[in-house]
Amino acid sequence: MPPNDRPASAGHPPEDLRHETPARHAHPGHAALRHARPAPVHHVLAGQGNGGAGVRRRRGPGHRVLEPAAGSGQRVTLPPRLGPLLRHRRGRGAVPEGRARQPRLCRIPDQGRADGGDPAQPGARHPQHRHHTAFLFRHHHHRRRRIRPRRGWRRPHLLNPRRTVMSQHIGVIGLGSLGANMAQLLAQDGYAVHAFDLDGARTANAAEHAGVTGHNSARAVAEASTLVLLSLPQSEAVAAACIGPGGLLEGAAEGLLVVDTTSGYPDRSKDIAARLATGGVRYVDAAITGEEGGAKALPKRALTFCVGGSDDDVGQARPILERMARYVFHVGPVGAGQIVKMVNNMVCSAAGVAAIEGLLIAAKHGIDVQQAAQVLDKGTGMNFFCKRPEFMLTPGFVGGFQLGLMTKDLRHMSEFARRSDVPALVTDHVFHLFELFVREQGYGADILRQVDVMQKWAGVKLDGTA
Repeated sequence: MPPNDRPASAGHPPEDLRHETPARHAHPGHAALRHARPAPVHHVLAGQGNGGAGVRRRRGPGHRVLEPAAGSGQRVTLPPRLGPLLRHRRGRGAVPEGRARQPRLCRIPDQGRADGGDPAQPGARHPQHRHHTAFLFRHHHHRRRRIRPRRGWRRPHLLNPRRTVMSQHIGVIGLGSLGANMAQLLAQDGYAVHAFDLDGARTANAAEHAGVTGHNSARAVAEASTLVLLSLPQSEAVAAACIGPGGLLEGAAEGLLVVDTTSGYPDRSKDIAARLATGGVRYVDAAITGEEGGAKALPKRALTFCVGGSDDDVGQARPILERMARYVFHVGPVGAGQIVKMVNNMVCSAAGVAAIEGLLIAAKHGIDVQQAAQVLDKGTGMNFFCKRPEFMLTPGFVGGFQLGLMTKDLRHMSEFARRSDVPALVTDHVFHLFELFVREQGYGADILRQVDVMQKWAGVKLDGTA
């Protein structure tokens, strides 16, 4: 049976409708559709040579028939939705109801032979109006089914945080308040986590959680991981874990990525990154902060990361960081994240000391400190303590960060300001204040114990009592 006389099987158009979309009609955003099988077209086709029997396919109420000139033996029925899309071959009006136009005959794009010819029917011609009907219907149908991001859309990998990610092995070195929570959250998300801390008890505690494996050295963590997170107190601890004896450089495969979340010194971080690069290990610094402080924000996955490194390395680290963070900022090359973190801590400390000092003055004059804090929060004096006054008004409240670590960050900022040839009058003054806080409370005291020291100096508490 000639190709034109074959009835179409269910779900497929007749042979003379199976062809590629002409390039001149293809939408530039749908290049991939040109080689796909055209979607079914609602039509009735009376083929030549089969006695006009034709094949009737899904013709429903409201379909419109384009009747060609007498004797052509072909007619095409279009669905109601598609009809208005067609235009006259001449003129710009839509096909009027009750009238028909001769479809334009155009050559089917040849396929199947090296010379471009169709071995079954070379030179076949196909009825076509202003636009290709199959492509118009398919294009319209495709647009109708597009899924667009809606308001409130979230990253797909956060919709199901326990999707299959066990093929990714993440190392965590340093299991303090931040590192231990990082290991636990990533294990909950389905990652295979490899943990190590110099304190064996911390390693054992972390390994009690499902999905976390404890190790006895940084080298062992590197051997088992494709990405390693560092959460250590200072840059010298980072150097020991990375390039010291038994460090991760000894066990790292080429291409291992180290993500350092330590609040370190920028120049020292650059030195460590250079040493790691000699062994094919990549490095980014991803310093941590948060609207409630890092320790309180991490369990809520609400950290803020300021990241320094190359675009490729930060791009690889970002999916892991986003599982723990509300914001991830790529602020520049290696070391840039540490600089931004130091600036953040200096501004936070200076504003915090100023707020406590001012509110102590208000308390001494019998003013409701909580109300005064609300005024500051809604005015130009807004800062962290005014937004969260319970941090300073609740006796014994734990902020989750050590006074000694903040003092260390302020010392780094003071030194870095001098190396940058920038006057650091406020930084130096706040740094010396925190040295006094540490002397009074101890290096490991919680950062909110600065409130206790300042109340003692002022001879009044924030609640107005002596």
